[in-house]
Formats: sequence, structure tokens, C-alpha cells
Amino acid sequence: MTQNSEQSLDFSGQLLGNIVVDGQPLATDDLGSIDGEVKLSDSYQPYLGIGWGRGAGGKGGFSFSIDLGVALLDPDVDLEANVNTGGTNSLNQAELDSRLAELESDAEDDLDDLEVWPVLALGVNYAF
Repeated sequence: MTQNSEQSLDFSGQLLGNIVVDGQPLATDDLGSIDGEVKLSDSYQPYLGIGWGRGAGGKGGFSFSIDLGVALLDPDVDLEANVNTGGTNSLNQAELDSRLAELESDAEDDLDDLEVWPVLALGVNYAF
């Protein structure tokens, strides 16, 4: 797994056992590796917050700040895999793509709880 700078997680793997997708079996030898990406947002997302801060003033010293709010995210899941032509099932690429689309949809439904992400920021500064 790797994380890139666009708030996403990239991964690659292989099935360790047979699974059932949309009521249909999918065997480990039916496909090669599965590559995927989970994005929390495409780029910039809205943020709503309220904060308070006190400056250090003209004499310097400590200053404090606090910000409480929510960031609105839009999770997205993309999966890719290729059919292993030596597999035991008569699985074709179009059927595999359809099954992966079901898995993407299920994963995005599971990530719906992340659409509103709480944010708490505390700050302490010192000016000379």
C-alpha cells in the first residue's frame, strides 16, 4: 500500500481464497492481481468551522488558538483486475469488470460515514 499526496491510498494484491461477489463465486485462479485506489476527495473540499484565537500582542509572549469544524469529503473507490486466462471458470473481462463495479459500490457505501470528517485544531505560539 502507498499513500500519495492527493488524499488517496493505492494498493495492489491477490486473492488468498475464493470469494463471492454479487452472488457469484470468484476463484483465486480466475484473476491475476487486483489494483485499487481509495480517494477521500478529488481535490479541494468544503470546510465549515469556527475558531477563536488570541494574539501575543505587542509585547510578545504566548498566544493560543482553537478551531472546530467539519470537512466535507467525497470518498471514491476504483478497482482494476484482469482475467487469468488459465482460470477454472469461464469468466470474461466484461463480467469481471461488472463484479468489480459491485465491489466498488459496496466499498463506497461503507465509506459514506467519512463524508463528514470532524476537525479539531489547537495552536500555541510564542512571539519574542
